[in-house]
Amino acid sequence: MFYGMKGVKDPNFRGSAPSLKSQKNPMSSVRLQRSPSGFTLIEVLIAASLVSLIAFAVYANFDSGIRVMERVNHVMQEEDINVFFEKLSRDIQNSFRYASIPFKGNGEKLSFPSSIATEPVLGSSRGIGRVSYYYNSSQGRIERLQENVSQMFQGEKEVVEPTTALSNISSVRFQYFAYDKKEEAYTWKEEWGDADNRIPLAVKAELVFHDEGIEKTLTRTIAVPVGG
Repeated sequence: MFYGMKGVKDPNFRGSAPSLKSQKNPMSSVRLQRSPSGFTLIEVLIAASLVSLIAFAVYANFDSGIRVMERVNHVMQEEDINVFFEKLSRDIQNSFRYASIPFKGNGEKLSFPSSIATEPVLGSSRGIGRVSYYYNSSQGRIERLQENVSQMFQGEKEVVEPTTALSNISSVRFQYFAYDKKEEAYTWKEEWGDADNRIPLAVKAELVFHDEGIEKTLTRTIAVPVGG
C-alpha cells in the first residue's frame, strides 16, 4: 500500500513501491560485457609484448648467424690463400732449366718448366711439364694450367682446361728477382723473358683481396733453387 503526502493513501495505486536496492545500474553491465570477437586492453598489451619478444629473439639469432658466417668465410679465405702459396711454392721450387720451356712472366702471369704428375711411363709417375699461373680479371681468380710435353709439342687434340687456384682476388702482381748486369745490382723486375734461358733467383707474389669490406694485401717471396 502506498501513501501520498502526509500519509494519505492513494486509492488508484495497487502493488508495492519499487525498492531502490533492487534497481541495477545499466552502465555496470555495459562495462563488464565483452564482445565474443573482441579483446580487452590487457590481452592486446600481452600479445604485443609477446610479438616484440619473439621478433627480438629472431633478429638476435639472425644477426648472430651472419656474424658466424662472416668469421667462417674469413678463416676459409685465409686457408685458401695459404694453400695457394704452398702450391705455388712447390711448383716453383720444382722448376729446372729446360731449353724448350723457358721461364717467363709478367705482372699477372708466369710460366715455367716443372716436375709434374703424369701417367706412369717407364716406371715413373712424374715427368717434364709446363706450369702456368695467370690472373683471370673477369672472374676475380687465379688459374693454374698444367701441360705435359705431349700436350705442348705433339699437338694432342685433348684440350687442357685450367683449374682454379684461388678465388675472390682483386688483383695479383708477380715480380722477379735477379742480378741486373747493366745496373750491376740485384733488382726486382716486372717482366721476365730472358733469351739466354736464365731463371730468376726468386719470385714475389702479391695478392690483393677484400676481407669484411677491408682491402688487404698479402705477399709471399719464393726462392728458386736453380735460379741465377
